[in-house]
Amino acid sequence: MRPALAPSGTDVAPDAATHAAFERLTAAQPWLLEVGEVVAVTMHPWSMRGLVAVGCLAAWQQGRRRTALVAAGTMLVGSAAGAGLKLLARRDRPPFGNDVGAELGFSMPSGHALNGVLALGLLVVLAWPWLSRRRLVGPAVAVAVVLGLVVCVDRLVLGMHYLSDVAVGAAIGGLGTALAVRLTRPDRLGDPTRSPS
Repeated sequence: MRPALAPSGTDVAPDAATHAAFERLTAAQPWLLEVGEVVAVTMHPWSMRGLVAVGCLAAWQQGRRRTALVAAGTMLVGSAAGAGLKLLARRDRPPFGNDVGAELGFSMPSGHALNGVLALGLLVVLAWPWLSRRRLVGPAVAVAVVLGLVVCVDRLVLGMHYLSDVAVGAAIGGLGTALAVRLTRPDRLGDPTRSPS
């Protein structure tokens, strides 16, 4: 039996309505599924974790050890939290009305949304000095937000998650990013103490 924490998507009106709307959309525009599959593979959670790992190594080599450790720890904790919530909620995936195969695992929260939003935010944090010198922090944040939205919408287009799954995943990713921004403030302000005490 599914616990009360994770009601079926058909029991939640916005979830059911959104899922049905995207099924109608992809039935009328099947090319969206092909595009969605490309996005899903390109921005897979492991791909995003890999990018963050590269960014952490670069920050470490530059002496920004606080930033490197915070970003790595935030990515690990965020990913673990998502996996733990899936096991706690044990929510089934939506019914599939298209040719895209069902993914293994539970639905709440969306791992793609969580890891995508979190990794994009952390990449901005890791690249902050380079972006700041070129006055590109604002545009980089805007690009990260747009790409995060693309990942979230992609999960709905493919029918892999309900709206609430995606919203919870994105919220966790956003909170993780906000925490990382807070904890790396000394590095971004040029504090010579580069590693956490």
